[in-house]
Amino acid sequence: MAFSTLRVSDCRTGTNDFLEAIDISDINSPSVLRVYNTQSPFGLAIKGQFLFVCEKGGMTMYNFDEQGGLTEMDFIEIPQAIPLDIIVNQSYLIVRTDKGIYNVAFSDTALGEVLGSITTE
Repeated sequence: MAFSTLRVSDCRTGTNDFLEAIDISDINSPSVLRVYNTQSPFGLAIKGQFLFVCEKGGMTMYNFDEQGGLTEMDFIEIPQAIPLDIIVNQSYLIVRTDKGIYNVAFSDTALGEVLGSITTE
């Protein structure tokens, strides 16, 4: 399973931002399983059955299944920052934002609190 975001906000009119679930079991012939509308998506990361997406001005945590089905588990915003990309490190997320780097905890059920940051302000 792979996921991809397409952000067309501020680029073109008449099209939507979206998140795709892609079957890559045959790497020579990937196929899109599902397409989800989203808002202003950026980077994403996967750990196990969890998908983390920078979107909607914050971060969403999803649980996903083998057919590309998504269940939203949690959403958080980082005050006064826009998440742009995520790296998963065990039970922590390293989140790059427009203001700096943040360390965010997560569990099997939800996103946690911001544990620390290195910011430009």
